[in-house]
Amino acid sequence: MLFTDSDIVTAADLAQIDSEVVAVAAASKPAITIAGPGSICEQAWRECGRIISAAQQMYTSTLAAIGTSGGHQDAVNYIGGAARNVARTRLNQIVATESQYANSASAVQLWMAYTALTMFYRDASARLGKDRLQDKYDRYKGDADFAWRQLRQVGLPFIGKPLEAPGSKHGINAGTWAAANLSAVAGGGTLRPLLVAVTYYDAAKYVSEANTGNAESGPSVVLAFAQPDASVLRVSIASLNPPTGVMDQVGISQGAWTPLNASHWIVWVGQPGGPLYWQAAVPIATKAYTLAGDPVLAGYTMQQGQNPELNLTFQSIVGRG
Repeated sequence: MLFTDSDIVTAADLAQIDSEVVAVAAASKPAITIAGPGSICEQAWRECGRIISAAQQMYTSTLAAIGTSGGHQDAVNYIGGAARNVARTRLNQIVATESQYANSASAVQLWMAYTALTMFYRDASARLGKDRLQDKYDRYKGDADFAWRQLRQVGLPFIGKPLEAPGSKHGINAGTWAAANLSAVAGGGTLRPLLVAVTYYDAAKYVSEANTGNAESGPSVVLAFAQPDASVLRVSIASLNPPTGVMDQVGISQGAWTPLNASHWIVWVGQPGGPLYWQAAVPIATKAYTLAGDPVLAGYTMQQGQNPELNLTFQSIVGRG
């Protein structure tokens, strides 16, 4: 999952680290919102995004290629002009979730979780003055700083040609993905609760689910759908704005990148408590797709999306006037 696809960390992630966080949030006056709009997790995304963007600036007057130092590029290419900072990466080029190991958090996720807990206990303790929550704030501040140092050591998981998820929360003009995208039409299906998500892929690189060519996006938000008896699921993406492979109109001020083209999409369906499975064994290029009957609950399962191509190092430079 790319950094811009969602808030990355959830209330459940925070509760795994600190079992008291939900109770403290509810007991605070007014209550603290952990996840969702205006929440601690959303604020943590903004703060971590700002820190990454600042740390990934190149202090050079030319756009250095990845893997080449800014000093070397300056020596070879400098032809004069105003000094400027150049972003080495955009936030939508960062792979935020763990791509190599199951049941594991990435260095990015772990740092964001501790940052969220720091912000949470900073808020909670400020309402009560000096108390035990201040101690928890101090502890999680130290944990967040340590996790940030670990991330700097590991490097920032990077992909050159990103493909943001359908309805990417922090993407530009991604469109909306909500319950209105799902409906029932008459058919031979049976009454059952379903979970539904969609992913994009670029047909120029995607081959199959066995060989995605690193050209399949992370999933949309997973929606619940109650399929009535004698009906089948219909999925529409008319409210979404799939990436077209064209850069946003910001020049290279925010980094050089070319997004993939979401030429097709995939429907994933499962049942509560289980994985989501690949539906429709043919490419979907239309704005809507209707299942032929009950969903297939076997075969390929939904994955997290693109894997990083390399890990970017962080700059350790002191600017000179």
